[in-house]
Amino acid sequence: MALVVGCTGIRKQRQVVAVEAPLYAFDLTSEVVGSQQSVSFNTDGASFGLENTPSYLVLDSLPTVQEDFNLSFWLRSTSEKGDYTQTYLRAYNSEDRQVNINLGIGGFRLTGNLNSNTFSAKNFAQGNAASRQYYDLPRLEVGKFYFVSVNKTGGTVEIYVNAERYQDFDFDSDTKLQFDRILLGVLNTSGDYVNQFTGNIRNLQVFAKTLSPDEIYSLSVKTYPEIKAFNDAFELSKFNLDN
Repeated sequence: MALVVGCTGIRKQRQVVAVEAPLYAFDLTSEVVGSQQSVSFNTDGASFGLENTPSYLVLDSLPTVQEDFNLSFWLRSTSEKGDYTQTYLRAYNSEDRQVNINLGIGGFRLTGNLNSNTFSAKNFAQGNAASRQYYDLPRLEVGKFYFVSVNKTGGTVEIYVNAERYQDFDFDSDTKLQFDRILLGVLNTSGDYVNQFTGNIRNLQVFAKTLSPDEIYSLSVKTYPEIKAFNDAFELSKFNLDN
């Protein structure tokens, strides 16, 4: 069982603060060392699922991340398909793939799992239908970059979008997680690549501790100038300027 708290819709005043250096970071605007297939790199970040599939990038031989951590990055989905979950990040233990945290988009909402605890399911149990709390979450617009930040400490998982709380969980079992690999763009649990993500990820940072809301906000502010042009173009595209 877990307590879940959805987005309140109340924006809090944030302030820029100093943030200590991440354990590791990848801007993903240029090629990185790692096993990969059908992924390209440019100012949009790492691009997945645009041509051939499976499309993925494996970041391996990483320092082991312990129980408490933060994952932060810019995310843009470019797929109009909302009828299945697209897994954009999987952090797992190379010695036991069942120890993992998966992050994805389903029904244009953020979802995922911590080991056997499924964020979107009723009672958070694998195989259950999506919960009412999940359907009440704000939808992400296709084609827009969002700053996603995930804290994990013990059984508590906090998800922030654009430095605002999106969803919180407090799981009471099957919560242990140490990971040394990150798979981007797809889900691979038993040798098959499924749940292909179509879109972009950039400015991935991994911290060996959780971050405060102000620290998360500060990370987003620091990198937003690199994102602004993309989101300005996205907003402009909503208007028909031919008439």
